[in-house]
Amino acid sequence: MKRKYIFLLLLISFVSANSQIKYVTTTGNSSNNGESEASAWSLTHAFKNARAGDIVHVKAGNYGDQQYEIKVSGTSGNPIVFKGYQNTPYDITTVDGQGGSIVYAVNSQTDPTNSSLMPLIVEARVNDVGSGEGIRISGSFVQLENFQVKYFRDAVVVNGTDNVTKNVLTFESGIYNPSVWGSDEFGVGLTGKAQGQGFVVTGDRHKTINCTTIKSGVHSMKFQFGDSQVGWGNRCYNLNDVNPTDYMYLIANGVTNRNDRNIYAHREVGAAHESRGIVYHGNMPSNFNSLNEFEIWNTYLEYSYPLVQNNTAKNGLLIRETSAVNNNHQGGINIKNQANLLTFENIHLVNTAIWIKDQSDGLSGDVVGSGEDIVFNNITGEIIKKPSADIAAINFITKWHEETASPTARSIKFQNCTFDNYGFLFMDYHDAINIELTNCVLKDIKWYKRSSIDGRTGFALDAKGTNNKLINCGFSLPKGYTETATKVETGRNN
Repeated sequence: MKRKYIFLLLLISFVSANSQIKYVTTTGNSSNNGESEASAWSLTHAFKNARAGDIVHVKAGNYGDQQYEIKVSGTSGNPIVFKGYQNTPYDITTVDGQGGSIVYAVNSQTDPTNSSLMPLIVEARVNDVGSGEGIRISGSFVQLENFQVKYFRDAVVVNGTDNVTKNVLTFESGIYNPSVWGSDEFGVGLTGKAQGQGFVVTGDRHKTINCTTIKSGVHSMKFQFGDSQVGWGNRCYNLNDVNPTDYMYLIANGVTNRNDRNIYAHREVGAAHESRGIVYHGNMPSNFNSLNEFEIWNTYLEYSYPLVQNNTAKNGLLIRETSAVNNNHQGGINIKNQANLLTFENIHLVNTAIWIKDQSDGLSGDVVGSGEDIVFNNITGEIIKKPSADIAAINFITKWHEETASPTARSIKFQNCTFDNYGFLFMDYHDAINIELTNCVLKDIKWYKRSSIDGRTGFALDAKGTNNKLINCGFSLPKGYTETATKVETGRNN
């Protein structure tokens, strides 16, 4: 046994002793030793030949139109690090979860990539049609930091396990030429509109930190088939252009025990697609995932499908900038297709609402149902910009004109919530059973509920509650509620 321990110590010492500092520049080549900028490796050679424990410094510059793959692997104690720099190693600083020293200008007109700041990989696309992959990580225990990738179909693809992508920017992934989309919005195969991904992350224990995606055709960041993944300080932008993103920050099939924190998703007003902001979705289990500290503009925090269960979201802000009423573009918390066992806490809604609904998605596993066994605690919702038509704080609806059978929402609790200046407290466009309001404040709300759509009426709203407070509302709570106070005062109602 003693000899075994000695052997392990020698092995660890051997690995550490053979760890090296290497350099990569745009003029490097495979015949160099990589020990300085003057004798730097090429990026391709570095991705093929780095070993466990190596730190490879990659200098800013344009590394051209090439699809790179990292097949090598580190170990848990000695990962391989590929770290971009501007002029001297370590001159690009980042704070995990909070971004770094390089701040990107983000708007519809600006391409923020700059090869003089960080290493840049850019496809020489033709007719605004992105193809291929920019960087694929196939190995494990690899860290990729301070890189830019643009114009590919899929910018960064991460497989293996235990990999880290940090401070990586992707720009305009997918197809931006409408003439090649075809008549179907989703195209035939991958020839259509719905392609282009900033990040695709598959596998266990990956970390995605301080990464930014701008303009991706279908997914800004997609995380799938993995346990104990981490996302921290990531930012996604869906801009108003010819191919705005569908799913921005997507936690998809088979993701469990994932932790996301400080996530930002921004859909620009007027984008052609309604989009989804942060989304838990799919027909395989996506369970025990947590979202803490997030901000979503002009789109949804969404949970969809029956196998999306036991997830939590807290400490968030959802804002809708426009006051125009368009039911495809409301934004807010969106629960669909029988997602269940969810908890939402300490979330503020501005000019938007809570939507619990059924939608025919056309994917395997779709069922008739909206949401079940859901708790909303300390949710505050307020209408600051009064829309052109009244909206409700809590909506039980079908995706209009799509469903032939009526779903039912069940066992949904609202605790310590405040809703201010809405037209209605409820819309019940499908049955909602066992809805409870406890210790809630309802202020400046005109009507209790609205119960008609396309001429259809007669849906059941089984709602009750205790210790709720009404301030300047146009209704009293019906039978089944126990009110503590009803106060009339001058409200905003603007």
